[in-house]
Amino acid sequence: MAKKKEYLIDGVKHYRHVNGGGLVAETACVAPSAFISHTARVYGNAHVYDNARISGKAQVCGLARVYDTAYVHGNAKVCDNAQVFGNAHVYGDAVICDNAQVYDRAVVCDQATILNNAVLCQIAQVFGNAVICDNVKITGFKIWGDSIIIDDNNPEDVVDDTDLE
Repeated sequence: MAKKKEYLIDGVKHYRHVNGGGLVAETACVAPSAFISHTARVYGNAHVYDNARISGKAQVCGLARVYDTAYVHGNAKVCDNAQVFGNAHVYGDAVICDNAQVYDRAVVCDQATILNNAVLCQIAQVFGNAVICDNVKITGFKIWGDSIIIDDNNPEDVVDDTDLE
């Protein structure tokens, strides 16, 4: 039986994932059913499982989790304790970090950033240079441009399409 080729990056052994050939650190966990493209990387203690797809130069790191049929690609990065799941789609140079969650059919793209404890779900879309942070929950509408949505210290705030009149 041939030995897997190992790559040493920042002192950590990486190997090529069986489904797509992307780099996976020995400290990370990636299911055989997940797709990691040749130029993508999963490292730290990150987990990618189910039928999730990581492609392009996308990175999943820290304690991040990507699962279900979520798709992360381009130069996107999912890090820290962030989670991307359901049918969520993260791409471009988007960053999902801290304890943020992106799920259902939510889309984050371009240079958008979702951070802190923010939640993006249902059919919400965030793009451009928009930033969603703190305890904000976005459900079902679009945020774009240079928008910055922050919590006003009320963890019960939810922004959804019923707020638009």
